[in-house]
Amino acid sequence: MRWRLLKQKQSRNSRGDGARGNPAGRGKARKAAAGKGELMIFTSNFKIAGHLPQAVAISLGVPRGWTGRRYSVLAPSRRLIKIMDPQTFTKLYKVEVLDKLDPMRVIREMGGDDFIMCCWEPPGEFCHRRVVAAWMRKHTGVLVQEFNTNRHAGLLAGTLEGRQGPLDAGGSVPPTRSTK
Repeated sequence: MRWRLLKQKQSRNSRGDGARGNPAGRGKARKAAAGKGELMIFTSNFKIAGHLPQAVAISLGVPRGWTGRRYSVLAPSRRLIKIMDPQTFTKLYKVEVLDKLDPMRVIREMGGDDFIMCCWEPPGEFCHRRVVAAWMRKHTGVLVQEFNTNRHAGLLAGTLEGRQGPLDAGGSVPPTRSTK
C-alpha cells in the first residue's frame, strides 16, 4: 500500500512545470526519479553512510556501538565471506541466499524506498552489497546506486539530520516519505 500511495503522490506532484515535482535543493536526479516513480535505494559502506538514519546493515558484523537497523537475511555466511574469487562467491551467494528471497519483500522490509544497504568494503571493491543491488535490478527494475555523499544526499527522503530511519524506535514504519 505504501508503494501505491507514493506513486499516487508522485504523479500528482510531477506536473511537468517544476512547481511541485522538484523540491528545492534536491536536484534534477530527484525530479527525474520522482517523475518515473522510481525508488531511491542505495548501497554504501559503514564509513561513508553508517551514520545516516537510512543506513541498514546487511553484514554479519557491524561497527562497535552500532544502533542502526540490521537486515541479516542478506548477510553472507562466514563460509562465503572466506571465498576470495568474486565469481565463485556470487554464484554461491545467489544459490544460498538470494534465490530463497522475494526481492520486493526484501525492499519493503528494509524501508520501502528510503534506505542505504551498508557493509564493510570501500566503494569500488567487490562486495556482496553490489551483488544484492544487481539482483534487485534484475528482478524489480529498481536501480540501486552506490551512495555518494556529494551527489546523493539531497535524494534521500526528509533531511539527513534528526530523522528516524526506515523504522522508528518503536519499530513501526512511517506512513509515507516526505515530499517537502
